[in-house]
Amino acid sequence: MACGRLKIQNDRSERRKESASYHWDGEEVMLLNRVLTGLFLVLVVGPSGISQEGKLKINKKTGQLEVSPEMVEKARRQNERLRDPSFINLEIIPVSNCQDEEARKNSDCYKAHSRIKLKVLMTNMSSESITIAMNRSYYSYNIQLFRDWQLLPYRKEVVELADKPPDSVSSIRVKLEPGKVEMVDMIPLGAWYKPLEPGHYQLEIKRRFQLDGRWTNIASSSFEVEPE
Repeated sequence: MACGRLKIQNDRSERRKESASYHWDGEEVMLLNRVLTGLFLVLVVGPSGISQEGKLKINKKTGQLEVSPEMVEKARRQNERLRDPSFINLEIIPVSNCQDEEARKNSDCYKAHSRIKLKVLMTNMSSESITIAMNRSYYSYNIQLFRDWQLLPYRKEVVELADKPPDSVSSIRVKLEPGKVEMVDMIPLGAWYKPLEPGHYQLEIKRRFQLDGRWTNIASSSFEVEPE
């Protein structure tokens, strides 16, 4: 059977500081527990990855990945599905900074200027599994953070990047099974905003999987930041 050829591009080269993405730290990598960094599939596959039908073969002479027409067609279909991700339910949950279980019952133990992260959960509401690519591109998320009901601005460098499609970013691939909740990302608010002052906060986010695609539902969560 004739096979298409798909090049693998390694994205571990050093990037300039004004990167259009931010990176997972060691703690986030352990929590995600499914890291596949530095691998990009270039061609029709796009951000949804490729299917696992059949076996993947790498041509030893050219270093190219050989993909069957059936696999390319399934990848194309997945890309089309992700243009309208209304079948994916998005949720966010604050990651507590409390040191003991008892304290977590009443508070997230967030102090002014401390590191604050939120888990991103997704549920596939359709009857068919799908593979998504998760990356740390600012362009992929739309985030709004309110302090005491006032919308906060992004950090200056983020404002310049939030609406700019990235040339390339590292990603991980996650398979979403029907009806199953998966933690797919961790959002460090420090990557988007200046250190937070005391107050009541409301965070709203949505995500897209295609540069020209629609957004997911809006997920929201609230939390308190106490004085140091």
